[in-house]
Amino acid sequence: MKIIYYTLFIACSSFLAACSSGQNDSNNTTQMSTYAYITNEGSSSDASVKDNSYTKCLVTQSGKLSNCNTNTIKGINKPTDIKFYNNNAYIINNGDNSYIKCPTLADGDLDETNCQTSPITGANGALKISFQESNAYIINHNANSYVQCTINESGDLQACATHNNLPGAHVGLTSISFNNNMAYFTADLGHPIQCGYNGNNGNLENCKNIVSSALVGINGISFNNNYAYLGLDLDSEYSLCSISNNDLTCSLHKTNPATGDYFSGIAFNNNIAYLLHSQDNSYSQCNVTNNGILTNCTTDDTSNLDKPSAIAFYSVKTQPTPNPSEIKTHFYGLDTIALSYVHCSIDINGDLANDCLYKGIPIGARGISFNNNIAYLMTPSGDFSKGSRYTKCSVQPTGVLSNCKLFYGKESAAIDEPFYNTQTSAIKNGKIYMTLIQYEDLENSSGYSLCDIDNKSNELINCSVHRGEISMNYPYNISINNNYVYITSSIYKQALPEINTYTKCEISSNDGTLINCTSEINDKFNHATNIIFHNGFAYVGAHNKTGTNSYTICKIGQSGILENCQYPDRTNGLESGIFQIAINDNEVYITYDSQKYSTCQIDSNGLWDNCVLHSNFFKDDYYVGPMAFYKYQTN
Repeated sequence: MKIIYYTLFIACSSFLAACSSGQNDSNNTTQMSTYAYITNEGSSSDASVKDNSYTKCLVTQSGKLSNCNTNTIKGINKPTDIKFYNNNAYIINNGDNSYIKCPTLADGDLDETNCQTSPITGANGALKISFQESNAYIINHNANSYVQCTINESGDLQACATHNNLPGAHVGLTSISFNNNMAYFTADLGHPIQCGYNGNNGNLENCKNIVSSALVGINGISFNNNYAYLGLDLDSEYSLCSISNNDLTCSLHKTNPATGDYFSGIAFNNNIAYLLHSQDNSYSQCNVTNNGILTNCTTDDTSNLDKPSAIAFYSVKTQPTPNPSEIKTHFYGLDTIALSYVHCSIDINGDLANDCLYKGIPIGARGISFNNNIAYLMTPSGDFSKGSRYTKCSVQPTGVLSNCKLFYGKESAAIDEPFYNTQTSAIKNGKIYMTLIQYEDLENSSGYSLCDIDNKSNELINCSVHRGEISMNYPYNISINNNYVYITSSIYKQALPEINTYTKCEISSNDGTLINCTSEINDKFNHATNIIFHNGFAYVGAHNKTGTNSYTICKIGQSGILENCQYPDRTNGLESGIFQIAINDNEVYITYDSQKYSTCQIDSNGLWDNCVLHSNFFKDDYYVGPMAFYKYQTN
């Protein structure tokens, strides 16, 4: 047996929020959104999947997993389980017998900047974790024992002790789960085990073998509607057990229709069963009949999984999702030569509509970013004593920018030092980050500016300048993914030694400043332009006109490092010398240092496909460089 086959079946339990999808509150102002979290313990060489990672998916009202994104966390090492307890996620690292504790955010994401990795005292092949009241239990696959810990107010595991009170000879514990104050263990070989839970001290007592004969290859046990489910190392097979006085009476069944590859994990959410298939990187979804049978099963392999090892569900209250008709997507392209911008709406096919308008913009605007129906256009030029300029505009439902007002950095500075020579910007958590280049003293003065966005006026306030902190002389394009910031150098400096590098920083949870900045070299970069993130991939444009490689696709590794980067083989419809990339849903727009531009579709592997090169951008004398898409909610 390989350990990748063993996965605990995680059912919704009392420490989770309501495990239902899309259920409205009585006041109809919020709804429950449920997310599935899947750990990936595999070690694939395929750039389209990520090992040592987790995948987060939205659970739709039909139960299907959608909008799946795969990410890594610092310290993750062969993850084999994930559970939620008191608004914290706990990930078990089988690779080094540790656990990761991550707080959850209001939108259901893991607060990756505040995740902490800690060793599990007494662990030996730590595989699965389960919670009962204020106690945590971790099974040791290698030692046929378990570790019992208490949980302190901060959510940390403490006072951990190893217990060896399980009866009989068992080979390789595979799971632990609780039902009606009883703990249940399973193993590769042996009887399932039942222990009583002592609520006074958390101990597991009076442990005994259950089920009439020893079983081979039990992957785990889960509970749903007074039935227990034993997963088996047999294609599509499981044991369905009725429960009476905590005793199990089991019979063998197959999923209907057969799901093929045997499943390495099962979980229940809203009376739908989810089966993980570690061998073919997929999952199956089954309805559950009144008598517990799994039926109407369908299999999906499009969630970017890599040997999935565990699944858990977490629900949060969210604002109601607006109808598609209430969201309008708009395209903005800046022409820094003609000093104007083009705005087009996006039609129902995802293409640019025939309603493009051309408007004047502040001189030399390099970038545009959006926040709460407000657009910010950054301009590096200006009176140095007053700082650089930015223009704040309201976004109308039609997408037109109106009520535009010009500001100087001096007006926004927290101290008597305005931001200056701003290049491009990005927004996260009510703060705007702007790259800056100080040509008089590149090594010590180039850096970034950071401002708060005022909740009432939407103006930039409390701005501060941070020089010499990002290991780059010509910081230009800036982008944000999760809590990591990525900066590439100016494309106008072709002779720079840093054309194959990028700077990666973390966003401080205390004040939003950039911390732990490092300069990363990547030999697959070819004078990188902007870095765009989409569905777990990073896309980097190549500006070097002498090369044949138009763009680079990368996986996002631990601590946000871009890894396993490659030049895709498909280059039809693309040119060298990319200026910038922008993505709307699954459609890519690429601009060059010419009037041409390309559009591509993103396929299921994250690669660009069906690319078309267009001769000009709307009209012959128009050059579009920086681009952005913005989704306007009309209500």
